[in-house]
Order: sequence, then structure tokens, then C-alpha cells
Amino acid sequence: MLRFLRWILLYLPLSLVAIIVLSFSVTWFAELVPRDDLRYLAGVYKSEGAGRAIALVRNELFGPSKAQMGDPSYGRIDVEGKGHSPWVLRGNLDGRPRMLKLAMAPEIWAAYDLESASLYQLWNGSVLFEGSVYDYRHGPQPIGVGAAFLRNEEPVSWYLVKGSREREATVRYLGHDYTLGGTELVIRYVIESGRHQVELHEYPSLSENDQGFSFERRFEFFSGDKDWQPVFVTANGNRTIAQGIVSVSLENAKEIEPFDNPDRGREAGDGETEAGAQVIANSDCLSCHAETHRVAGPAWSEIAQRYGGKLQDEVINALVDGVRNGSQGRWGKVPMTPHPQLSEQQIRDALTYILLVEPAEDNLEVPKDQHGKPYASTRDYDVLPRPNTVHPAFALTNLAPEGFTPKVGGLAFRDDGKLVIASWDPDGAVFLLDPKAPEQKRVQRIAEGLHEPLGVTVVDGRIFVLQKQELTELVDLDGDDVIDRYRAHSHDWQANPNFHSFAFGLLHEDEDFYFLTSICILPGGASCPEQLLDQGKLMQVNMDGDARVYASGFRTPNGLGFGEDGAIYVNDNQGDWLPSSKLVRVVKNGFYGSRAVPDEGLTNQVEKPPVVWLPQDEVGNSPTEPLLLVEGEYAGQMIHGDVYNGGVKRVFMEEVDGQIQGAVFHFSGGFLGSVNRLARGPDNHVYVGEIGNPPNWGESNKKWYGLERLEYQGNNAFEILAVRAQVNGFTLELTQPLAQDITPTPGDLIAKQWFYQPTLQYGGPKYDEHSLSVDSLTLSDDRRSLRVTMPGLKAGYVVYLRLPEHYRSTSDAAMWARETWYTLNLKPEA
Repeated sequence: MLRFLRWILLYLPLSLVAIIVLSFSVTWFAELVPRDDLRYLAGVYKSEGAGRAIALVRNELFGPSKAQMGDPSYGRIDVEGKGHSPWVLRGNLDGRPRMLKLAMAPEIWAAYDLESASLYQLWNGSVLFEGSVYDYRHGPQPIGVGAAFLRNEEPVSWYLVKGSREREATVRYLGHDYTLGGTELVIRYVIESGRHQVELHEYPSLSENDQGFSFERRFEFFSGDKDWQPVFVTANGNRTIAQGIVSVSLENAKEIEPFDNPDRGREAGDGETEAGAQVIANSDCLSCHAETHRVAGPAWSEIAQRYGGKLQDEVINALVDGVRNGSQGRWGKVPMTPHPQLSEQQIRDALTYILLVEPAEDNLEVPKDQHGKPYASTRDYDVLPRPNTVHPAFALTNLAPEGFTPKVGGLAFRDDGKLVIASWDPDGAVFLLDPKAPEQKRVQRIAEGLHEPLGVTVVDGRIFVLQKQELTELVDLDGDDVIDRYRAHSHDWQANPNFHSFAFGLLHEDEDFYFLTSICILPGGASCPEQLLDQGKLMQVNMDGDARVYASGFRTPNGLGFGEDGAIYVNDNQGDWLPSSKLVRVVKNGFYGSRAVPDEGLTNQVEKPPVVWLPQDEVGNSPTEPLLLVEGEYAGQMIHGDVYNGGVKRVFMEEVDGQIQGAVFHFSGGFLGSVNRLARGPDNHVYVGEIGNPPNWGESNKKWYGLERLEYQGNNAFEILAVRAQVNGFTLELTQPLAQDITPTPGDLIAKQWFYQPTLQYGGPKYDEHSLSVDSLTLSDDRRSLRVTMPGLKAGYVVYLRLPEHYRSTSDAAMWARETWYTLNLKPEA
């Protein structure tokens, strides 16, 4: 105990020590906070104050368990003397994208700006790993903490020099070489000027001599014009020939000014709301809520308006329990996440802030009918419970051995039947899984240190991974299934350090790659006022690494897949300009609705309608990667996961007068986690990758990781198979015949319709929702289809249809999926 107290007194300021001692039992804290974490907490304290440091400790003590969150260290090889594992990490730093962070030794870090081949910073201290992939906060990103030996705020300029001749040059990062467990890193660049170029390799290392430690940059010529020397010049005019060893002394360090991250979230306010604003800033509140618009939960202004700005104890008392323990029903069926890590006083402070928020000015232009009367709107819904077990036509197998907890960002198979898995976790790891191997030999870590990888594909035996800001080829140079080279295939698009500027999915066809970029979003869900032109796009990259925009108008398009017709299908997520999530079929140069990115001629672009709307919280919330089904009666349809709504959804599509449209169904539940990625295996089974991140990137009460396999067992489910639009109605096809003793009547079918209006507002209500009268419901001779006639169907509306609970099949099976949402873009003419 005395030794523990000595460490506290040595590394933490007295004010922080006092707060810790007062907040927690010293013994308990000593057992739960490892000694190696104390320096980290001290760095947090220096950069952000005691409140944030205590919040991190509380999150560790009371936050999600490892059983729920998972442990990213599976297969990790710690390198002695480095001080962090992995010791080579891609990612953001201090508001800069495309950085390479190196843990050279305990408390000695180096960071390179790869876009300019600059040594950005060399410092004594740590990296404060913040952000959703590290500490579940939506907004902040990693920052350097400590004292800098060297810091280049501005990128260096490169030149090629031959004698007295000097030419301005450009630099291109080619990738780096690094092997798991290895102690050496090689960074590879090309320096180019006109027809002259030099490929340069840099070997960073620490060296000790009589004067102490120094950081050495050893440059080696690899290929190109030997007569031309590469030279870099810093902003203050210092010139360095990139040849041989360039040393930087580890002396005269200057304290790093705390980086002011613009995405950190709400700052503390004044007066009686200050404490509440601080609680909100240091918790996960802004992941589900915003001040004036809905995200996963209601806006602060909505809550304040409902309770009339009242601050009486009875009002706050009624809300405290719901915040601490979670609740459901006050604002619809979406559950509120519990917050056991917050004290009662913190919750009361936050509620005080929320209840004083002024109602937002509603400048939304409400659509009007033909008589000029505004349409009524609603966000209410009445639907059936989602399936919570596996679909009857499939068997589900857990493939992850004990301790392997991937947050699956990408799945792809090699030709030898082994599965490549990219994991969206702090390690940024890639694994190789042999589905046929015994558990203890099934998984091998093959790469790490990638930046939030959310896509992977295999092309002619070559593995390509989509990082947040780069398309990277993983190269095994010596054939041992461990990656030695991280080759930068392409970073030929704009990038920023925003936490939400993801790159999603990865397809390959006809010598081209396809992937998606998300727009920049502020904590709380609103679009950033400034956007890069390459955001919100479907990008096409050729085998030479050249990127171009294939289609535009996306917001948060988490996943893409090929349909039966060979077209690319994309799921996009609700937000501004997207009143609800949707599945779209992409055509080249098509525009798909989001106007957050100011593309040229944006105001004149006509949005292409979705294949299906995925009504928010009814059958969609955070839809993910689509996959084509080939199984039995479902062949030709597509399925996709949903990170928040949960499970897997199924989409039937048909063409009406040249327009693709269709119906969406709940398909399967029963998964260990939230379904993010789907892949077709060489055994023709469906492989399911799962993911999650508190508080709103994951299905309630599920694990935030997982890898499972769905195997088709035959036509074992009685449900609606397809919905086909007819003149004045629909035909509902069933997977099995309806029982002989059931005679359908018009009253058996519940039918409603409504439309959506895309606006600048986050999400949107259903307009003109009303029930439809059913004139007839006729059963076919084979008892496998129902012909529905109903007046009043309108093009451009979503139609909700629900069959009754008492319907049974001839084998006496109850209906598995008896409700559907059909997007009626066009009505058949005949």
C-alpha cells in the first residue's frame, strides 16, 4: 500500500490525488488502476483538468465490462522496451489526418505527417487516445501530451538537388514495413520533380551515446536518380539532406500546449448550468442527443418543452432514475442506455442544464396538399416486436474462439478458404481465421496498427484493407502469413481528422475498387459547416491508385454490395437531408440526397429515389452492408444488418416502369452482437461480422463484437416472401401455403401509408400518415399468395402492411415475418 501511495504522490498532482481518495476507496482504486496508467492519468489531468481524469477512472470502474466490450489484444505481441503495443499506429493526432505514431520507448513518442513526409513531433509523454474507438466518446481524437523535443507545426518542403541545381519536389508516401513483434520500422517515400524521382527509405530509431539519447533518422537511397539528392526544408529555413543519419537530441523539451480539439464537444457554460454542461461534455450524452434536433433520442429542446422548463424536485427526481438505470417508452420504443457511472448529483446537474434549453425555432417548411393545407406529421409508430431468435430456415454457429472478440469492420475470403477479418478497435488489427481449424489454432493476427479499418477485399490473392484515410495493400514478403509491408495503394482523396469521417466497405470489380466516404459530423449528429468535396461519395479507385468520384449525395453510407443485377447497392443512415435510413441502387454520377457537401451544381441535382425506405426505429436505424441471397426461395433478394435496430433485414426488389423498388422485412435476430459485415464463404454459407460501441453504436444488451456463420437449412419459415405492386393494390407471396381452415377477409390486413420530406433538419417525421381501406383480400388457388385491392395508394409513399397473428401454414407454423414496408416509388399503369 505504501508503495502504491508513493507512486500516486510521485505522478499525480495533489488536487487530483485528493479527488481520487475522496471519490473511491484507496485500496479499491489501487487494485483496479494499474501503476502504468498513472502517468496517463497525469497527462489527462494536465491537458484537460481533474474532471476529465476522474471521468476516465469512473468509466473504467463502472463502464461496460470486458465481456461486453471485448479485448482487442488477442494475438498481440508486445515488443520489449517500446512502452505501447502496437508500437506503430496509423491515425489522427492533434487535429491532423494521415499521421504515423511511433512508441519509440516508454514515454518517448514520434509522429510523422505522411502527407508531407515530415517528422511532426518528437516528445516525452504520451498519446491521449480519445475517440469512439478508444474511449467511446464521439468527437475527440488522439492528442499528444507531454514535452516536445522537436515540433514542426508546418510541413517541410522537399527539393531535389544536383550540384548547384535545385528543383522543387513533391513527396508521396508509399507505405511502411513493419512485422508483428519486430523492432524496426521502414517508412518509404518517393520524391519527384518532373521526370526525376528518388525512392527514399527512412529507418527511425533511438540511439544512446556519451551525450545521452538521441532520435536518429537513417535515410537510404533505394532507387531512382542517384545524381539527385533529396533535401527537406523546415518552415524556419533549416535545410537537411535526407542522406545517412540525421540526429535529433532528446534535450531541452518544451511543454506541449494542450490541443483544442474542435470536436471535443460542448464546453462548460456559466451560472447554474455550468456543472451540467461539464457533465454532458465528459459523458456520452452527445452521442444520442443534440440541443435542437433528434439523434437516437430526443433533442434537449424537446425535453425542456415537454416539462415546461420546470426544475421542481419532483420533475428531476422522476427523471434521475431513468438516466441512471435506463428507460424505454417516454420517447418511443428506442431504449435509453443506463449511466451507472454518473453520480446522482451529476445527473441532476445535467438535467438542470437540459430543462433550461430554449425551444428551437422551427423553420422547417412543412409540405402542403393540393389545397395549400400543411400535411399532418408524426413520429409515432405501431409495429410488431423484432425477432430475437435465429430465422427458422438457418442455423447459427459462433466461430470466435474464447478470447477472440473482433469488432468486425471487414470480411473477405482468400482462395484457400481462410477468412480475413479487419477489426475496428484500438489495435486496428487484421486477423486470419480458418473456419475448419480447431479453436486453439483457428485465429492468427497478421497485421495491426491500422486506422479504424472498415473494409477488406482479396484480389487475386492480394489483401486490400480500407483504412479511414487510405486504401492499403497488406503484403506478406516471406510467406509466413504475417504482414511485413503496409503498401499505400491509394490516398488520392481528401481527408480530415473528424471522428465521423469514416471510409466504409470495399468492393472490387473489373480492375477497380469501390468504397464510401462519410460526411463530417459534429457530436450530436449535425453536419459540419465545412465539408471536403470528397466526403459523402462513392469512390472508384483503379489499380494504379487513382481515385475519382463515382456517385455523390451520401451521408453515413456504412456498407455496399453487389445485387443480382450487378449494380452496387448502398445503405445510408438517417440525418440531415435523410428523414429516414434507406437502401439505394447506385448508378454512375447519380445523386442520392445529402446536400451537406457543397458540390458544384448541387441545387440543380435531382435525388434518385431509394429502393426502399427503412422507417426509423421500425425496421431501420443504422443499416449496414447489403449481401445478395442465393438460398432457396430467397435467392435474388438482399439482406443487411443494423447496428442499432439489431438483427438482419431482408429486401425484396422489383422493377416497375424502369424504377427499382420493393419491400423490407425483419429477417433474423439471435446474434451475439450487432451485425455490421456480411460475406459469402466458399462453402456458400453467410459469415456475419458484428460490432458495437456504446452508447448508440450497438444493439441494446448485446456484445460489441462477434463472428458467426449462418447456414441455410431449407424452407422452414412461414412468412411473407415478396410484395409485388399491382394496379390498385399488391400481391403478397408466402413461403408456404396458408392453412386450409383459414379464409382471408379484408379486415385481416392492416395497411397504412405516408411519405417523407428530406430537409436540412436531422431526420424527419412521417407526413400524411393514414390508414388504407382494404376492398378485397383474395387467396390464390395454391394458397401461396394474397391479392390485395385497396383504393387511395399514392406514388412516392411508403406502405405498411401487416397480416394477422392467427394465420398459420398447412404445417401449422405461425408466421415468422407478417409485416412489411413497401416503398411505392411508382404505381403500375396496368
